[in-house]
Amino acid sequence: MPATTAYASSEPSSLLSIVDRTAYDRLIKSIADDLPQATQQKFREEAKECTDYARARKLIELVLAQSAVIMARPVEKDIEGSYQVLISLLDRLSDPADLPVMVERLVSNLRSSANEKPGLRLKLLSNFYNLLKSGTPERFQVLLAIIEYARDTKQLEVLSDFFANLEDWKKNWRHLSEKNERQLYLLVSDTLASAGKNSEAHHFLIKYISTFSEQDTDLDLSETAALAVKGVIGAVKQPLTALSSSLLGLPAVKRLAADPAHKTVHELLQVFSFGKLADFLEYESKYPGVLAAQGVDREKALRDMRLLSVSLLAAEYEEIPYSAVSATLQIPHDEVESWVVQAITAKLLEAKMDQQQEVVMVTRASHRHFSRRDWSRLQEKLHLWRQNVSSLLDSLRDKRVPAPTHQALHHHHRGSSHSN
Repeated sequence: MPATTAYASSEPSSLLSIVDRTAYDRLIKSIADDLPQATQQKFREEAKECTDYARARKLIELVLAQSAVIMARPVEKDIEGSYQVLISLLDRLSDPADLPVMVERLVSNLRSSANEKPGLRLKLLSNFYNLLKSGTPERFQVLLAIIEYARDTKQLEVLSDFFANLEDWKKNWRHLSEKNERQLYLLVSDTLASAGKNSEAHHFLIKYISTFSEQDTDLDLSETAALAVKGVIGAVKQPLTALSSSLLGLPAVKRLAADPAHKTVHELLQVFSFGKLADFLEYESKYPGVLAAQGVDREKALRDMRLLSVSLLAAEYEEIPYSAVSATLQIPHDEVESWVVQAITAKLLEAKMDQQQEVVMVTRASHRHFSRRDWSRLQEKLHLWRQNVSSLLDSLRDKRVPAPTHQALHHHHRGSSHSN
């Protein structure tokens, strides 16, 4: 399948150039032999004319018209070999303008059935990809077809490594345009979403949204705004894993704040990025119906906001009073420990609870954002830590006993001898 190890030469594929006239003749003969008697001679004559006069496009069309004969063969290796010879004809096209047209026809032929040998068809598409020259529009065209066919035939597991290493693969793709990059990210996102892989799908949707700059004219497109909204709502639905305050800095997301149709979505993201439960409840009161309209489960959102509120408290306190947790989360006092445990389980903080003193002793907290105030607090802690270390070193120096000198040891030895 497509991978970073795929053929990457800028020269025509060696696999294509080694195919000679004999291979074409064998392909034509093998197809003709399997045709009904009445059509064999006509096919042979038309094919011979194509090979005699180097009419590669016509020969590709002629063979594709009989592709059912090729696909009906019982041995898969024979089918693969026939398609390799057929693909090699692309190197023989006399008009460069024919190349994208014939690539599309070959792709359409291989994708023509989702039920007949789908595993083999996907493999043939992959072979096709690897036989094309690296970095070409035609190769990218086949790559998209592979993803779409794998999606349509529910074979996405074959592409799992490709999806996981997509960024590495991109580095080896020369001159991938911004348009193609967006097309790829969006297709991968939609494909994973169709398979119920929502977290992975959201990851690639955010990568798509991240490709837009402040000067990008496509920011004004309604499609861009709709996908930015989709990305924001996806983060809000899974804030413990997908939410990042950097999302607010993306130009496509920032643009939502000035859009009357989407500003409420932008405000919702701000609440989940910076706010506590009280801010969420205030938002809900200010904009009734927005959560339901965006498909956000209110009960889950409440739970997530309570956990995120614990995380914010952990950033504010080294020792959080139970009373502060109870007040911030708007829960009974006896439920405090349960919510703290849930926050620890969600890896939002590391802490221990002192049940006698009724405080949560925080050792680490995950920050949703790092404000100027947080930087000041960190600077104060570092300054205090430096002072404490300096005081400790001074204390150790003051208490250190001087090592005995050689002269003191000599006097001690003479005194001991004399007394004996």
